[in-house]
Amino acid sequence: MHSEDDNLLWEAGLRRKLSTEEQARLQAAMRDAVAADAAEDLALNAALRELPQVPVSSNFTHRVMEAIAQAPTPCQPEPSFGSRFWRGQWLPKPVWAVLLIGAVVFAGQQYRTHNLEVTAQSVAKISHAASVMTVDVLKDFEAINRFSRVTTPVDEELFAALN
Repeated sequence: MHSEDDNLLWEAGLRRKLSTEEQARLQAAMRDAVAADAAEDLALNAALRELPQVPVSSNFTHRVMEAIAQAPTPCQPEPSFGSRFWRGQWLPKPVWAVLLIGAVVFAGQQYRTHNLEVTAQSVAKISHAASVMTVDVLKDFEAINRFSRVTTPVDEELFAALN
């Protein structure tokens, strides 16, 4: 379909139903166009077959990937401060590392201070209790301490009755 009349006929077929005569003319034109395209394809294939076979080098894939890596990349606009801020790109990575290390050191120091405060409070409670206690409270310490180590024998009859 290389002539102007054939193109007009094809466009008319898109808009309305073609008559039998128009349909026959359109099909003949399409056959001619397809035959011409097929002849071009066959001639191209024959020409390609006549070319000598060139061996592909062993590092072909590597060379292609290297060429892709060296290809220029399309320019991208510089992101705005707001978008860099929300993605955390408004400071360089070493600054983020220093901030993270500082936060960890600060948190460790706070944890240590808290533990020292808790220990100081418990020592204060014990020292207060020690000042309130008298020697009379501790005179029966051995007897009370032995109660915690006394074991009672298992009552075999009671155990058997419960089972």
